[in-house]
Amino acid sequence: MKIIILADGISTQLGLPQPKPLIPLVTGASLLQHQLEQLRRCVNIDDVIMVVGFKKELIMETWPELLFLYNDLFATTNSAYSLMTALRKTGQEDVLIIEGDVVFPADVISLLLTQPHSAIAAMAVSANEKCQGYSTDAQGAVRTLIQPAPVLKGIAPGITRLLGQDVPKVREALLRCEPDATSEEGFEYAIERGLRLYPVPVYPLYCLKIALLKDLRRINAFLSETRQLN
Repeated sequence: MKIIILADGISTQLGLPQPKPLIPLVTGASLLQHQLEQLRRCVNIDDVIMVVGFKKELIMETWPELLFLYNDLFATTNSAYSLMTALRKTGQEDVLIIEGDVVFPADVISLLLTQPHSAIAAMAVSANEKCQGYSTDAQGAVRTLIQPAPVLKGIAPGITRLLGQDVPKVREALLRCEPDATSEEGFEYAIERGLRLYPVPVYPLYCLKIALLKDLRRINAFLSETRQLN
């Protein structure tokens, strides 16, 4: 299995000078360091492929042992292009796809890896939360990944496990995407062509995407509370 981390974007919404993977968390670890520490508990880090772009040298100098792919069009492309860049380097083996701004524990990864089908990590959505997430069909498979509230079944923070047999469907779908399309749009194209992707609820575990400063404050508060309990 290959593990793809998409970490090439510019963190414009956060307004911070460093790339997202280097954002410090309250634990003292950077966001990427936290991801790698959790991944080491359940997968082989030698299988990680990281897509980098914005200030790539800072990331590559910090973790020279990782395999990096450079997206030289990071300023004008989005996550669909980044994912396609990485999937060109994989075969038909299983793939674990992680957005570079998601904070999670190892148990979330372990849970996804036990599933008999392609799956996404899923969190509940509160009634007043303004976000985008997924909806499902009558069989419980993901129907859409970019639905606005209030038709959401939940939030998909950005961790997907694809079975090897489903990887070609996703590759083909990503080729249809515009350069500025998101990976979620690519997955929706693949779903239209037969991909069966199932949400896996991970609550009470945490799996949170850091898109805004309020998200960073939220995850830091959660990590602080967790450390105190331990």
